[in-house]
Amino acid sequence: MSGQIRCIIVDDEHGAIEILQNYISKVSRLDLISAFTDPLEALDFLSVETVDLVFMDINMPDLSGLQLSRLIQSSDTAVIFCTAYPEHALESYEIQAVDYLVKPIPFERFLAAVKRLESRSSEGGGESPELSQPGSGSCSSKAVQRSIRLMRTASLT
Repeated sequence: MSGQIRCIIVDDEHGAIEILQNYISKVSRLDLISAFTDPLEALDFLSVETVDLVFMDINMPDLSGLQLSRLIQSSDTAVIFCTAYPEHALESYEIQAVDYLVKPIPFERFLAAVKRLESRSSEGGGESPELSQPGSGSCSSKAVQRSIRLMRTASLT
């Protein structure tokens, strides 16, 4: 993988976002595009913007990180789960997550996850993300848009 790794954070806890923002700022290859506390807002964003990597919590309101990752699974976006719940690890690998970090996340473990992403990309693995261009909208399929509307409708009832 060459160039910057465009990434976002999706976590409903502001403290967790701040820690990840701090970690990301220490890794020159990572380019933090945005952070979201609402997974539906992240899904909206991903329908028009392309990123290489999502640091994602699992237990969130309206849409879990596992559900969100399945909605973006058809894209070239890699996922690293960052959660306090180790019991979802097996399911995360079934959806080809790059890694599964259990909070509190030591910085060296965070770095190992980023290196794993870079290794997968350099080996040419099929599920590895390619660096994307801003605004290319790889997740803008009608199915994703329909999912957004359904999730919003379900959360209003």
